[in-house]
Amino acid sequence: MKNHLLFSMALAASFNFSTSFGQVSPGTMKNIQSQQLTFNETGSARAVQEITRSKELNPFLKKNWSIGHIEIDDNTIISKDRMHYNLENGTINLVSYDDDNEEVDGMFYQLDNSTIRGFRIFDSKNNTPRDFLKIDKSYFEKPNSINAVFFETFEPNVEKPKLVKEIYKVKTTIKKSAARGYSGARPAESGVVLKKYVKYYVLHNEKYVRTKLSNSKILKLYSDKKNSLKKYIKENKLNCKKPLDAIAVLNYYYSLK
Repeated sequence: MKNHLLFSMALAASFNFSTSFGQVSPGTMKNIQSQQLTFNETGSARAVQEITRSKELNPFLKKNWSIGHIEIDDNTIISKDRMHYNLENGTINLVSYDDDNEEVDGMFYQLDNSTIRGFRIFDSKNNTPRDFLKIDKSYFEKPNSINAVFFETFEPNVEKPKLVKEIYKVKTTIKKSAARGYSGARPAESGVVLKKYVKYYVLHNEKYVRTKLSNSKILKLYSDKKNSLKKYIKENKLNCKKPLDAIAVLNYYYSLK
C-alpha cells in the first residue's frame, strides 16, 4: 500500500500538465523572448547546439518545425510556434538567433530537461496534438533498457497513463549492398543513419512493462481477467494494435479490480 501511494504521488506531479494543456489552443501562441526562457539556461550560457540534419541524419520527430506548448515544473506553460522534439538526445529544440536577431542555420536552442514536465506538439499537416510526459526510468520494469526521456501518451487528463509510447533514434552504421538490376551499376556506399525505435509499455503491477500491441499480448499479460477481457474485446470489436483500443481494454480491466 505504501509503495502504491508513493508511486501515485510521484506520477501525479509529472502528469498534471495535460489538464493545463487542454486550456491552450494553437491560436494563442505567445511571442516569448529568449531572455524569458530562463528555465533552459545552464548558468549564464545559452544551451545552443550545432545539429547536423539531413535525410539520413534527421534527429527530429518531424521534418518541419511544429507548433507546441511546453510546461515546466512551476506549472508555467510556454507556447512556441517553432519547436522540434529531438529523438536522438530527448530534448526540445527551438530556433537559435545570432546577435542581430537573425536565425542561425543548423544551430538550435536546446532546452534543459531538468525543469520540463512535459510538452504538446502539433502535427503541421492536420494540427493533431501529441502529448509527451517525462517519466522517470524507475517506474519501468526494466529501467536500464529505457532510452527516452519523454513518453507519448494517449489519455488526456489522467494521473497515470495506462499506455505509453517510447520513441527514440540511434546512430547506426549500415553497409549497403551493391546495386543490382542493370549493367554498370555502382555499389552504394556504406554510411551512418539514424534508426528510429518505437516501443509500447503498459501499466502492470505498478510498473510499466514493455509489450507489443495485440489482442493476444494484452490477454496474456492480464491473464487473471482473460475471459472477461476476451468477451469485452469481442463485443466491442476492439483491435489492441490500435493504442486507443488497447487503452479501452486496460480501462475495462482496472474497472474489474
